[in-house]
Amino acid sequence: MCDMEVVLKVEGLSKTYFSEQQSNRSIKDLFSDPFMKNTGEASRIEALKDISFELKKGESLGIVGSNGAGKSTLLKILSGVTAPTSGKVTINGRVLSVLDIGTGFHPDLTGKENVYLSGEILGMSRSEIDEKYKEIVDFSGIGDFVNRPVKHYSSGMYLRLAFSTMIFMEADLLILDEAISSGDEEFKRKMLKRTQLQRKKGITMIIVSHNLSEVYKLCTRVILLDEGGIKNSGSPTDVLGSYIEEAVTKSLETNEKARIVKTPDSTGASKITIYERYWASIDDAPKHSTISLTYASVFSENRGVGFPISIDQPAVLIIRIRKDGDEHIDLGISVADIRYNPIFAFSSIINKVSNQFAAPGEYELRFEIPANIFNKGHFIVGVVFFEASGKMTVLHEDILIFETQYPPLQKDTDLMRQFPGPLKFNLPCSVTEINQSL
Repeated sequence: MCDMEVVLKVEGLSKTYFSEQQSNRSIKDLFSDPFMKNTGEASRIEALKDISFELKKGESLGIVGSNGAGKSTLLKILSGVTAPTSGKVTINGRVLSVLDIGTGFHPDLTGKENVYLSGEILGMSRSEIDEKYKEIVDFSGIGDFVNRPVKHYSSGMYLRLAFSTMIFMEADLLILDEAISSGDEEFKRKMLKRTQLQRKKGITMIIVSHNLSEVYKLCTRVILLDEGGIKNSGSPTDVLGSYIEEAVTKSLETNEKARIVKTPDSTGASKITIYERYWASIDDAPKHSTISLTYASVFSENRGVGFPISIDQPAVLIIRIRKDGDEHIDLGISVADIRYNPIFAFSSIINKVSNQFAAPGEYELRFEIPANIFNKGHFIVGVVFFEASGKMTVLHEDILIFETQYPPLQKDTDLMRQFPGPLKFNLPCSVTEINQSL
């Protein structure tokens, strides 16, 4: 298979379901004559609408969308679980599909027997499976349990062996549906690292996940599905960025009393930014019993609220709260990139300021952000309240969304090549010549 050969080609794919609605029939009718003809009309559900795309060898495609967008239906068709109503799917090579971790495992067989069964279903010879077997068991970390029936496994052991079996099998196209988001943190890291290695080896992948950070890390391009159709397609940064912004916009529309300042980005695109936010009524504000968040804003000192923040200028973040009782509540502030990856945070516990707003009243917390910290991009400010026990009580992840820009005289493209990532600060560096005697 040459490097540019198409591994997967999807042409005009559609899937329609019909469900006959039961109407004009009472419970009495059903018992008296269960074979009475239904007078209801068939309900037409278009799960997929004219989907077309292709995937070349070594590409990694992410598929995202809200629940009901058509992601699972598309994967079932690509995996051969169900047939399309119309359209065509062409796959060149062996497909390994994991729609549900452990699908195909027989509960009465041992882990070892299930490993060999899975390989044989994929068309692998016994000698091929023999070569992979030790790596699979070692990676899973389940030890001697591999010789016991999987019905006696914990859910974590089941996941470990199932993923290990899948990721070490030979395939030209690997389809993962939420697989990497499962399991404990330690094994999720192993799964992510192994999946990244497979991608570097040139395995073509399709990844569906609600964890957008994983999609950013693993995928070379992304498709956004909405109501069965392709709404957007392109680079992970463009597609996932607009997807997150749209999700935030929809959540804001449910709170009509919040004042939102939306500013176009430097290119004139309609990306959402929220530099200031307050609540007209204390009843609508994020709160926990005795404490409420009443106002938030972020701005450059030299420009004021409502404008992108220049990375070479100091910025200010203001949070106002109202305390209506004596209950001890702590406050946390986080700043994340547009992928919701946390960058840095403030804690009233660690910074020892909780006692300064312990009594009832209204308070303003002002944070000074030094210049030359951020790189160009969009950033999200979140607020969280904690009880004295440490229990999180209120989490609001998108209080503010602000844009940072380079100064006008600097070239964005050149700097982006030099300083990738969300932060761009200068590390002190000293150089000392070492004199070595021969």
